[in-house]
Order: sequence, then structure tokens, then C-alpha cells
Amino acid sequence: MEDQGSLEALLYQINHIFLPPQLPQEDDKNVLHEKALMKTVYHGLIHFRRSLVDQRCEKLLTRCTDMMKRMMRIHDANGLLDSKLLEKELLELDNFGFLAIHVRSQNAGLLVTKIDSQYLFESLELLARDTDVMACKGRLRRHFPGRSVAVDAFLVRDTRFRETLIDTLIKLDRERDSEGQTKPKARDAYGNDLELDREEDTTDPRLVTGMLMAVLQGLGRIADVPRICKHTREEVLLKRAHSPWRRSPLWLFIRVSMQLNLYRQGAELVPGCQGESLYKEFMLFLMSFILNHPASSRLLPHDLLFIMMAKISRRIIKHGSAETAPWFEFTKQVMKEKDLKLKLEWDDMQKKESKHLNLSALHSLDFGKD
Repeated sequence: MEDQGSLEALLYQINHIFLPPQLPQEDDKNVLHEKALMKTVYHGLIHFRRSLVDQRCEKLLTRCTDMMKRMMRIHDANGLLDSKLLEKELLELDNFGFLAIHVRSQNAGLLVTKIDSQYLFESLELLARDTDVMACKGRLRRHFPGRSVAVDAFLVRDTRFRETLIDTLIKLDRERDSEGQTKPKARDAYGNDLELDREEDTTDPRLVTGMLMAVLQGLGRIADVPRICKHTREEVLLKRAHSPWRRSPLWLFIRVSMQLNLYRQGAELVPGCQGESLYKEFMLFLMSFILNHPASSRLLPHDLLFIMMAKISRRIIKHGSAETAPWFEFTKQVMKEKDLKLKLEWDDMQKKESKHLNLSALHSLDFGKD
């Protein structure tokens, strides 16, 4: 049973991070798998940080590990936001510390950053609308974060404000906005709109990105912050199921939170450390870290192992200078081990399937007489 649970959690991570050709055709949301995903990213960050030579970048990655630690702490056993834990992390947030709050039922994320005497609140829409995903031929071009508001720190320290904010987030995390649901549509061969007979489209995050941010803006002020552009690969897959498979909104939230953290603070706090490059290097390292999972060699099919290796190889080629990085030794070793495993098992399979044919009679053949 332990192997089965480990395999399911691993496959969940592979599907949402690697996006192999064969993906599930129905919703695979699972609280335990999401917790395992956060733990994998957290431990991957720790291993990646240890492999760095530049201590300046190590300091920057420590902020990312702290962010992931907080992200795991604020949820209860059921994966829902916990009011006491959320309040504790909000009050204990250090200067330039990141608190990433996944508001699950609203399809939204809220980033909270303490900067000197103010708190910066940034909202994000996570899953794109199904209609946009299905209409897009390639990657979706998206900008993060959305609305950004700065609030004075003394206001966050005020008990009444803090309790109201946390109670609102707890409620939004648990209750879906029924009015924000729309039926997904597709187009037929003649360009006519068709309503699909299945569950609603992705939730409109307006209660977070609109209502909550408007209230915060009334108490604070609009913040002009650097934004990032991501070309995201999204999927909406459905076959004989009520709810479709979509790429994990949690995984997108983790990526955007880390990239914003590294991109901004890399330039401001750690001169000489390229945050954008560091983010791409970690993504490559994380894929190798997952490939090195103990269950991968024992339980994963060979074709999936090959696909994972191909995806990592493609990233190495795109990166260009990865092979000279100190952390690359780990990736190279993992790739060598998996490649050797596939070759040995393929040779063994060929030996088992080979048949010895007695062809000695062919020496006496006479084609003229025969």
C-alpha cells in the first residue's frame, strides 16, 4: 500500500510538472498529492541550495525555502487554510519575507510580502478559463501578478483588521462562488458555439482579485510592482468523466511565487545573483530530483522514464550553460543512472525473447534440385 501511495503521488507530480503525452482524462485533485508536491519542491530547494557555490544566491534560495515552509504550515490536515496558523505566519513574517496563500475554492492566489513598514498584497488568477485554453493553439501568454495593493504594517497588526482579513480568506477558501461559474463552451466545425455537458468552467477569482483587493485598496494604496510574463502550457482533458483534467493551479502558484521572489529580490537584495537564471536552473534541477525518486526505477514504466529524460535533456540544451553549473553534477549522475538502467533492461529483455534456431540443415540445400 505504501508503494501504491508513493507511486500515485509521484505520477501526479510527473503529470503536472513534466506534462507527458499521455495524461489523465478526468480531474485528479487530491489533498495528499498536493501536500507531497509542496514537500518535493521544498526538499528540492534544500538540495539545490546545498549544491551552490555562490553564497549570495544561497541566501536568496533560503527565502524560497522559507516561503514553501510557510505555505505548508498554513494548511490543516484537509488541505484547507487554518486561521490560527495563518495569523501566526502573517505576524511573524520577516522583512522581505513572502507568504503565499492558495485560496483553493476561488481559483486564486494571494501573495503577501512585508517590506519595511508596509505589507504588499498581490492577487493572482491561477487556472485560465477552459474556453481560452481550448482556443489557444500553443502556449497561453499570461502576466503575473494582477492587482497589487500596499497596506501600512500598523493596520495588519490591528487585531480587528487582521481577524476580519483572515476570516474572509478562510471563508473564501472553503466556499465556491456559484455566481462566478459559467458553462464552458466550444465551437463546432462551422464556428457555432456549443455548450459542453459537464461541470462548470474554472471559477472566476473575482472575490479575491476584485472584492478583497478593492477593500484593501480602500485601506491602503495601489502598488506599482514589477510583473513577469509566463508562456504557460495548459490542458483541458475529458473522456467519459464529469470533471476534466487541468494542470495543477497549485503548481502554477508555486512557480509564479518563486519566480517573483527570485526575480525581484535577486536584483534588490543580492547584487550579482541573477534571479531569473536561478529560477530556470532550479526548475531543471527539480525535474532531475523527481526523476531520482526511489520509486521511479522500481515502479515507473520504461516509456515514461524515457520521456522524463527527454524533457530534462531539452531543458539542458535550451539553458545552454547548465553543464558548467556546480549543481549540474547531480543532474548528470541521475541521467546516467537512468539511461544505464534502461539499456540494461532492454538488453535483458532482448536476451529473454531471443530464440536459438538450428540452421545447420541450410548447408545441404541445393536450390537447383529443390
